[in-house]
Amino acid sequence: GELDAGASLDARADDGAAPRDAGPPTDGGAPDAGASPMDAAGSDAGPPDLDAGAPDAGSDPADAGPLSLPVTAGLLIHFDAQDVAGGAAPAVSPATWVDLAGRDHDAACTGVTLEPTAFGPSRPGMRTDGTAESKCRFPIPDFDDVSIVVVFRTDHSVSHGSRWDENPIIVGGDEFGYVADAALFLDEGHIGFARGSSGGVFRSAHDVATGAPHAAALLREASSGDVSLHLRSPGAAEIETGDTAAGGIDSPDEWFLASNDWGSDGAFDARYAEVLVYGRRLSDAEADDVLDYLVARWDI
Repeated sequence: GELDAGASLDARADDGAAPRDAGPPTDGGAPDAGASPMDAAGSDAGPPDLDAGAPDAGSDPADAGPLSLPVTAGLLIHFDAQDVAGGAAPAVSPATWVDLAGRDHDAACTGVTLEPTAFGPSRPGMRTDGTAESKCRFPIPDFDDVSIVVVFRTDHSVSHGSRWDENPIIVGGDEFGYVADAALFLDEGHIGFARGSSGGVFRSAHDVATGAPHAAALLREASSGDVSLHLRSPGAAEIETGDTAAGGIDSPDEWFLASNDWGSDGAFDARYAEVLVYGRRLSDAEADDVLDYLVARWDI
């Protein structure tokens, strides 16, 4: 089940490439007629108007004002359950989750379903079922500092072992034995992050509530390995700090959502609303801005 760390990434874009758009997608709106074609598959439809966001919490979608992603500098990955197919109508079981950052890091998904009301009315989620086959995998470039932001819900129904590589992956890599491996994971309700199979492993003291939606931002500095976790849950806001093994991330060449290549020990029964990966450490203020946006957008 080990990934080929040397596998080529035909889809990897130049690190300096500009994201396709700065803001989040609309809720089912038509593509921007003036936008350039999204991919090379022959589609004439452009990407959605990403500057028009989802409705404010509790408002009627037809009357809602826009929300815009407040931080886009360094954005490498952007998956959004409100726009799984990049402006097209998504399938019930999507085979692809389009990367809205415009860097061709689309995720290939198996055993994943789109639930229209996973996070409330007009707030869908991508559902993984806790089996080894239920996952999305996507190419990832090398990077040093990193920030991972994710909105998810889980019932904690699958959790095995006590080592980080044996617990359900929220988002991250899986190439056991390689020092540069990294993953954001869940350990019996505690969010953690590790780089490599040895060295410092961060686990949150705060136990995330089962079944509730959460918005988490993990910020990591490569030179020191220091991490900061900003967590927003219903009625709670937590900030914790810790450390991991220092160094950048240069393998594996693919990351996962919800599972890995080590079978059921890494499976995650969850619903994903939005996933953002930045190739830099966001400032604490930037992380709070992004989380404020996500809390409003997903009614957390």
